[in-house]
Order: sequence, then structure tokens, then C-alpha cells
Amino acid sequence: MKVIHSYKPFLILIFLLLLMSCSQIKVDKDLVEMKGYVLAKEIDTKSILVVPNINGSDIERVINGKLEDRIVAQDNGGVNFYVSIEAYENMKVGDQVLVKYDQFGDVEESDPPNRKAESVEVVIKQ
Repeated sequence: MKVIHSYKPFLILIFLLLLMSCSQIKVDKDLVEMKGYVLAKEIDTKSILVVPNINGSDIERVINGKLEDRIVAQDNGGVNFYVSIEAYENMKVGDQVLVKYDQFGDVEESDPPNRKAESVEVVIKQ
């Protein structure tokens, strides 16, 4: 019985160390990248509409109001991303961006879909 009591503090220490190390394990998300052009910004939701497969003339037509951004997004695999305030303020329509998002994260079903961006980097400024 005396032997068991001498191991008790040691077992408690091991348990606490194990518990602390488990709480520091970082779960990596399944992030994917999407490179595209910002065709619209929505101030109320701090979101940007990013379209990956679009040519320069269509970008100009959207910027000039001659082409509907949502239709272009629907036809070319666009996604509406919720971004941080800082990211929102640092980009403008026409910028090329690289967005990282969790492919298994929440998606608001719409056309184009709505997702949360984990990070956004401006690749080319308009």
C-alpha cells in the first residue's frame, strides 16, 4: 500500500503533462487556395466576390457596369468570401487575389456560394 502512495504524485504529474500537451495540439484545416479577381465588395458583410476563370475584357466590362458581376461569377466558378476588415480595406475591385479557405468549412448555399476566407493576399493591384 505504501508503494502505491509514492506513485500517486508521479501519476498526477504525468496526467497533467499529458493534458497540457493535448490542449496545445493544433488541428490543421484542409485549406485550399483560389486565385482570382475581385469583382465586387460588399461593405455590410465585409465580403468580396472572387472569380478565378475570367479574362481581362470581362473584368473591365464588370468594372464599367456593362456586365453583371453575379452572372460572371456564376458562369466562371466565383465565390463570395467573408474577409477580415483589414483585408477588405486593403483591396479593391479588379485586384488579383490569392484566397485560402477551408474546403470542408461552412458553405452558405447560393450561387455563387458564400465561404469564410482564412487568409487573403493581394497578388496584383488594379
